[in-house]
Amino acid sequence: MRRIILFLFILLIPFSLAGTIPAFAADQEIVSWDDFYPQTERYPDDVGGLCYEDGVGNCLLVVGHPTPERILQLRAEFRYDFATVVPCEYSYTELMRVEYEIYLRMTNPDSKIYNAGVGWHSVDGAVTGFGESGKEFRVVVGVDKSAFDRYSAEFAREYGDRVFVEVSEQAEAVSLGNAVKTEAMGGSALWLWPVIGVGLLGAFSILLWRLLRPVPALRTANGAVLTSNPPVSRKQAVAAVRDSGSAPRGDLFASIAQKLDESTS
Repeated sequence: MRRIILFLFILLIPFSLAGTIPAFAADQEIVSWDDFYPQTERYPDDVGGLCYEDGVGNCLLVVGHPTPERILQLRAEFRYDFATVVPCEYSYTELMRVEYEIYLRMTNPDSKIYNAGVGWHSVDGAVTGFGESGKEFRVVVGVDKSAFDRYSAEFAREYGDRVFVEVSEQAEAVSLGNAVKTEAMGGSALWLWPVIGVGLLGAFSILLWRLLRPVPALRTANGAVLTSNPPVSRKQAVAAVRDSGSAPRGDLFASIAQKLDESTS
């Protein structure tokens, strides 16, 4: 059993430290649209994403105002369950297309864009969405402070409010690896997975140590283990030595007997 636990522990280490999804680094070869957003991960064209609300559950963002028939169809065909439908302005695929175009710009060595992803953004430490509902997604783009005004004007002109530009202190370009790809929590939640992994690793390490750590124990001459029960009496100690089949030297036996008399007097 201990060998199995140790084997599982070793397997856990790379997965705990690996983060979540594979990253397309900005200095790698430019990937195609189908690699960037595979067909198997795509939402229907009228779905804007999936988010979670406490006390409600999963909320499906749907472009416009879907008919009851369309909602029933989505409940039957969509790969995730959802409790309610929230109207939104842009589809997830449309926003991913914008993110891909910005990603291509990030591969330019002169780019001042540090990260981009579809999701929500953080305001004073609180993660919030966009639109009237406060749940819609946008392409959140982090840029260097020196280029904030330039990119804000440029992206507003090209993409309208599909893009939200913010100053990023990150000093290295980050592409799809740190892009917002989470479906229920928005982009800013991606960093939580490595933290959760490290936390699980620590908890598992403590459990493993408690299972495998050596436990000190005293034994009699015949191998019987003395536990942390109350002290044995002189009669029990003498019987244990006698039953072991061995006898100490005469002076040693007298010394032991004297100490036992003192402890029991």
